[in-house]
Amino acid sequence: MQKKQDAVGMCSVRVDKGQKQHGRIMIDPRESLEEEKEILIHEYAHLMTYEYPGNSQNEVWGVAYSECYSVVFGDH
Repeated sequence: MQKKQDAVGMCSVRVDKGQKQHGRIMIDPRESLEEEKEILIHEYAHLMTYEYPGNSQNEVWGVAYSECYSVVFGDH
């Protein structure tokens, strides 16, 4: 299982016996609803780019984050 942890959120990917991947996002419950939304977007972008093998990981993550943000909060 691989994990990525930030101060108030964490995501992990687990592979079951059938080789199916399962993503999990955990958020510190002490955060406000608005902060939880931001953390969810941030962590989901990590899961979206989990298998990206290229040298532009940060850039690809940024695009994924932008797309997630637009879905939750609308165009920015």
